[in-house]
Amino acid sequence: MVTDENTSCGAPIRVLGLFDSICIIVGIIVGTGIFMTPMAIAGMIPSVPLILLAWILGGALCVAGGFCYAELAATYPKAGGEYVYFCRAFGPWAGFLFSWSKMLVIRTGSIAAMAYAFGTYAEQVFSLGAHSIPLYAGFAILLLTGLNILGVRVGSLGQNILTVAKVGGVLGVLIVALMQPSSPPVMEVGGGSTTLSNFMIAMILILWTYGGWNETAYVAAEVRNPEKNLPRSILYGTMFVIVLYTAINGAFLWTLGITGVAGSKAVAADCLATVLGESGRRIISVLVLLSALGAVNGLILTGARISYAMGSERSLFRLLGQWSSRFGGPIWALVFQGILSAILVWTGTFEALVTYTAAAAWIFFALVPLSLLVLRQQDPDTPRIYRVPLYPFIPILFLLCCLSMMYSSITYAGIGALLGFLIVLSGIPAYWVSRRVERGG
Repeated sequence: MVTDENTSCGAPIRVLGLFDSICIIVGIIVGTGIFMTPMAIAGMIPSVPLILLAWILGGALCVAGGFCYAELAATYPKAGGEYVYFCRAFGPWAGFLFSWSKMLVIRTGSIAAMAYAFGTYAEQVFSLGAHSIPLYAGFAILLLTGLNILGVRVGSLGQNILTVAKVGGVLGVLIVALMQPSSPPVMEVGGGSTTLSNFMIAMILILWTYGGWNETAYVAAEVRNPEKNLPRSILYGTMFVIVLYTAINGAFLWTLGITGVAGSKAVAADCLATVLGESGRRIISVLVLLSALGAVNGLILTGARISYAMGSERSLFRLLGQWSSRFGGPIWALVFQGILSAILVWTGTFEALVTYTAAAAWIFFALVPLSLLVLRQQDPDTPRIYRVPLYPFIPILFLLCCLSMMYSSITYAGIGALLGFLIVLSGIPAYWVSRRVERGG
């Protein structure tokens, strides 16, 4: 439904094309992770072939998940992503718990973590004093939230520009790194051996770096020709990033060697410095800032659609479910998300914010292939223009991988995971209260 421009409430309009959708995915995935995780991974997996295999394997798992999301998003092209699928497969309580967790833990924590990374690098360019990092991070969140309040056209345009700029920058780093004439042996093996425990922890970091491959599902109601463009954007975007990430890690290893990567504090900066000197460090700082901004903007744009989906169906949260026809977006959902994310920036470090979200996120990732399996049985008559290949092998494989990553995340995160779980569980009484409010109405 499209309403008059002067009214305050309306409905999503399909204005995003295939390129816009791919830019949302690539823009969120290619954040700061690719500049922050390779050093730790090289320390855990002291073998160049195994490192590259791990990045390819991580990407392959995302593609398997992408197949599941592609079928669900094309079959149920509505705003909210998993909220829609979980409500249909398991009941409204599951969709509510997902939105509650995204709103208070997973999405807002991810926005805060990425903004914190932006603040960390911005401080290196110009310090604002003792609180430079949270000040820069909070400013980025509020600025980009304001940009998205102006509407999905403005938000997606900003996302497209940031994505093209930073992908071009990453490709530039790749080309410059390969210009290095005296590279260490590519097949160099570092000291020590790779244990299964270290490999699984490395996979947590790799899959976190790949995070965002499912984001188009949240703006499904705003994508043109969703039956074709949603699956294409998820699969094309993810496969592009697999190639990009594997290549850039190969470039780091080619330039610095595995011991150099493992011992680096800023691998991309050290990589460029070997060819361009100190000017290379300044170049990479600007690139990381662009990457962080693109990721924050994409997370803000898509995340508010989850709260909107819940608010449009729950009277207790009806304010979040208001869609502005004038601007073309869920204004109050964006405002609430922006304020909470800005507050979280002041509560911890980058690592604390990541561990705060990881374990809880994998719970709901595991429910996606499970919901696909359930809906194939419960809802067989709904037309499915796109179907997961090798069904049910791929959904079951992805489900098992999610459960494994959830266990590894709990082991790795410790108290941070417990805090995230407690907030997720607080959604149960919140759901009960919302049901009582609706029955009373």
